Amino acid sequence: MKTIQRIDDWDIAKGIGILLVVMGHLGIPPMLSNAIYLFHMPLFFILSGLLFAPKTGMGEFVRKKAKHLLLPYVLFTVLFVPLRVWEKVVLEGKTDFSFSWHCLSPGFFDVPLWFLPALFIVLLMAFLICRVERWKRRAGDVLWVLLAAGGYVMARAHMELPLYITQALLGLGFFYPAFRLRERIAGGRGNGWTVLGALAVMVWAVYGGMRTDMAVLRVGANPLLYVLPALAGSWLVLCLSGWMAARKTGVLKRVLCMLGRNSMFIFAVHWPLLALTYSLFGVSLFVGWRMVLLWAVLVLASLLMGCILGKLLPGLFRFYAYR
Repeated sequence: MKTIQRIDDWDIAKGIGILLVVMGHLGIPPMLSNAIYLFHMPLFFILSGLLFAPKTGMGEFVRKKAKHLLLPYVLFTVLFVPLRVWEKVVLEGKTDFSFSWHCLSPGFFDVPLWFLPALFIVLLMAFLICRVERWKRRAGDVLWVLLAAGGYVMARAHMELPLYITQALLGLGFFYPAFRLRERIAGGRGNGWTVLGALAVMVWAVYGGMRTDMAVLRVGANPLLYVLPALAGSWLVLCLSGWMAARKTGVLKRVLCMLGRNSMFIFAVHWPLLALTYSLFGVSLFVGWRMVLLWAVLVLASLLMGCILGKLLPGLFRFYAYR
């Protein structure tokens, strides 16, 4: 299988996706929130699968991915746990607050960061599946089906394994087929019928009141109703990003590329800042244009933090400037 190099449209898709992640955490109308939650996290697993290239040995692969996913997780824990504790004790006045192991989980200090350890586990599983595939053709595909189906069954039973393994199994369901089909995905986005079909699925899902959430294992009773909207919404973003990438110039294209390449910083920073803002000023203040302004401020503040971390820790973080 040929390796597809990192190209602009995947970064544009990540830029669109990360803007939707931040928007989904604001007080937007329920119908719009439901639409975003149907596909925004599957989209990031799909994009990770499109960029997956297991060309090194197991040891080097694990070290590299641990450096880029687990070490940032630890660093953001160090940065934001004290902020969250201060917020609880000082701003919310919880005098009976006690520090516990729960404070080291993203559910306490930075909810979206569950994605980092989950993606690390997905990458390890995908690497092993590729090794199995080399040993016996189609055996990797069978293993993928078994793992993804097991993740769905555990999610339905709300069986949350440590280290976000259940979420990782759900993510693997989107990651591995994207890796296997990436050449077809890269070249097959010009079909207008697929876009119309994806739009129809999304309209049907949204007006049907569907909502999924990988973080809390909310997947619904029917696996098709969980998978189809996730694929449809992701496909629409991929088609839009491919169309934008085909344009030679454009400020919006460059901005979205920059946001996509710095999406980890936005993932990590916007939530603690949002929680702090709501504690200081309340949720009800941020409606209408104030909510849009908050959306922009959260993204810009996250980029500023990313720029600072890139300067202070260049061996761990890389900040991509606007070009």
